[in-house]
Amino acid sequence: MIKETADALVATGLRDLGYTFVNLDGGWPMGRNRTNGRLVPDPSRFPGGIRSLADYVHARKLKLGIYTARSQWSCDGTPGSYSFEAVDADTICDWQVDYLKIDNCGGCGRRCVLQRSLSHLVFC
Repeated sequence: MIKETADALVATGLRDLGYTFVNLDGGWPMGRNRTNGRLVPDPSRFPGGIRSLADYVHARKLKLGIYTARSQWSCDGTPGSYSFEAVDADTICDWQVDYLKIDNCGGCGRRCVLQRSLSHLVFC
């Protein structure tokens, strides 16, 4: 569906009118790699992974956005970035993602402290 959306932005001329972002919201990760803690995209929905998807989107002169939550879990029950901020920042940058949406969906009360390492997500 993401590739089709990217193709439609180009085919309809919307890209040329300034609509350049294709964003993934929640539901894309299936968990974390037990060895390195990196987020793992759902292989049934993203068989080539997020980097492959970013390459596809970029080849169409578009940008890819992705979502995470500051809490341990997002609202849909998939992993959030709490206590994995640096790992997630490195992972998302490695995937060549252009935009990151972060919210508090899933909530974690007073435990949610935006750690310094999260700020480098913006500077991939």
